[in-house]
Amino acid sequence: MRIALTFLVAGFVVASCHLQTFANNGPSGQAPLNAADPTQLVQLLGNASFSVRERATVRLIRCGVAAMPMLRNCLKSDDRETRFRSQRVLDIILADDFQRRLQAFATGANETQDYDLPCWKSFGEQFGRSRESRFLFVEMQKAESNLLKVLDDSPSKAGETLAIRVGQIQRSVQVGGRATRVPLGSIAAFLFVILNQERNFPVQVTQYITSLLQQPAFRSALQDGEQRETLRKMLGKWILRSHGWAAYHGVLLSIQYDLPEGLIAAKRILQDGPAMLNQPYYRYYALVAVGKFGSEEEIPLAERFLTDTTPYGVSVTVNRNTKARTQIRDVALVVLLHLTKQDPIEFGFKRMRSTPSTDLDPGALVFEDDAKREAALKMWKAFRTKHGK
Repeated sequence: MRIALTFLVAGFVVASCHLQTFANNGPSGQAPLNAADPTQLVQLLGNASFSVRERATVRLIRCGVAAMPMLRNCLKSDDRETRFRSQRVLDIILADDFQRRLQAFATGANETQDYDLPCWKSFGEQFGRSRESRFLFVEMQKAESNLLKVLDDSPSKAGETLAIRVGQIQRSVQVGGRATRVPLGSIAAFLFVILNQERNFPVQVTQYITSLLQQPAFRSALQDGEQRETLRKMLGKWILRSHGWAAYHGVLLSIQYDLPEGLIAAKRILQDGPAMLNQPYYRYYALVAVGKFGSEEEIPLAERFLTDTTPYGVSVTVNRNTKARTQIRDVALVVLLHLTKQDPIEFGFKRMRSTPSTDLDPGALVFEDDAKREAALKMWKAFRTKHGK
C-alpha cells in the first residue's frame, strides 16, 4: 500500500511540474493560488479545469494534516469529483502521517508519548513499555495496522475483523498451494486481539492461530529474539485463557518454553472430565506439566489418575522376550514422586534418567510387568500413610 501511495503522490507531483507556470500565475483572469490555504484549495477540487484540480490536489497533499478538517467537510459535498479527490487526498495524508508517527515512536524520541498509535496504551499497560515491547508493537503495526485500529476504535468488531483476516491468509494458501510464512507482527497482533476479546472465536480461527504459534518466526523470536520477554508474557496470558483443544496446545507450549502458566491449563484439562480426558495424550502432557510446574498442592489431583490403566506410547522391549507399554497411572506416579522429591528409580522406574519435567519419553516410564507396577503403587500408599501428604 505504501508503494502505491508513493506512486500516486509522484503522479500528482509530475503533473504539477508540467503546470508550474500555470501554478504561479493562475488561469487567465484569476489571481495566483495561495498554496498555504487549505480552505481555498479544497474549493478547487471540483473546478472545471483538470489542471486546476490536479494542482489543488498536489498542494493539499503537501499541506498534510492541516488540511484534514476541510477535506472531511468536502466528503459531504454535492460534487462527485470533490468527494472523490477529498477521499484520495485524505487517504494519502493519513497514511503518510501514520508512517511519520510510527517512525517517531520506533526511534523512541519521546518514550512517554504514544504518538496516537492505536492500541499502544492498552498494549503498554498489559505488557510493559520497554524498548523490546515497543519494537514488537512496531512490528504489529506494520503488519496489521487496520486490525489494531478496529480493535482500538470498535472493540466489538475486532473479532469479526480478525476472522476475516485469518480467512484471507488461509485462502491465499489454498490458491498458492504452499504454506504461507506469516510475519511475527501478524502473529503477535492476532494474539493481542484474542487476549482483548471476551467472545469465543470459531474453532477454525482458534486452531489456525494456535498453529501460527509453531511457525519459525514466532518460535525463533520466543527463544532468543529481542522481543522474547514480551512474547512470553503474551503467550503466558493466552495459555491462562485457553480451554479445550487450545488448552492442550497451551500445555505443550508451556513445556517447550518453560512457561509456568501451563500449570493452570493442565489442571483445567485434568479437571474438565470426559470432554477433555477422552484423549490419553491430553492426560499425559497435562500430568507432565503438573510435574514440571506444580507443587505438593497438586498431589490429590495427580492421585486421581493412579487407577487409569489406559496405555500410552508404543510398546518397548523390557527384556529379550517381553514387551510392555506405559500406562497413564505410571505417568501419574512419576509425577507424584517428583512432587514429593523421591527417586523414581527406587520405585522401579529403571529406565528413567531425569525428572518428568525434562523426560517426555513414555518409554522411559514403563514397568516390566504388572507385579512391579503394583509394588510401586504399594510403596506410594505406604509413603502417603507415613507422611500424611
